[in-house]
Amino acid sequence: MPFFIYLNTADVNAYFIGMHINNERRYKMQDRTHQESGFTLLEIMLVIFLMGMMVTGVVMTMNTAGPDRQLKQEAARFIGVLELAEEEALLSSIEMGIVIEEQHYQFVYLDDNDKWSAFDDSKFFARKELKEDMLLSLELAGLTAQGSLFGDHKLFADDSLFEDNAGLFERDDKQARIEPDIFIYSSGEITDFTLTFTYMDADLGDSSIKVQFDEYGDLMINSTMDGF
Repeated sequence: MPFFIYLNTADVNAYFIGMHINNERRYKMQDRTHQESGFTLLEIMLVIFLMGMMVTGVVMTMNTAGPDRQLKQEAARFIGVLELAEEEALLSSIEMGIVIEEQHYQFVYLDDNDKWSAFDDSKFFARKELKEDMLLSLELAGLTAQGSLFGDHKLFADDSLFEDNAGLFERDDKQARIEPDIFIYSSGEITDFTLTFTYMDADLGDSSIKVQFDEYGDLMINSTMDGF
């Protein structure tokens, strides 16, 4: 089992600054004409060693994250980006939304042509792919949707509703319209929803985290795991 040492950066800096001051005082007492500047070689080597241990511990922790931690990270990331999107919609006076699929979600906005478009130049609002053993499911106003509420992002998925004799309603999957499942309005309001992140494990059983935004504007998290 790996052993990690977690150090507070401020405490480490304070320690070495104090050590440096004590060294200067000692040298001044021994020889008034001698001025010490900078850290000693031993101190620098010790700092490098401790920083290496800290970085190694962080990398190993990320690489060995279990299902529970991965779910927590994904839920926390979604909440963080949702809060950014809420501020963006309010400050920029634009309508935004979130497209939910089984293994990815994507933030979109209503452009000047009244069409929903993806954020092509934003690392925060770009399409987020989940790992193969994770799934998303969405509940809206009592309706349960595994993935997108509108299936193939169409307002009307049933072609039998229209007669396509004139070719006016010809479907092109390559140019499918984007229709968000969750709406983020420029007024600051957000569609009530419950989004469930599920980690599937045949041996240990499935575990999940639910991110819920209710009609009162409260964001809540419910989990089947302990300690969250």
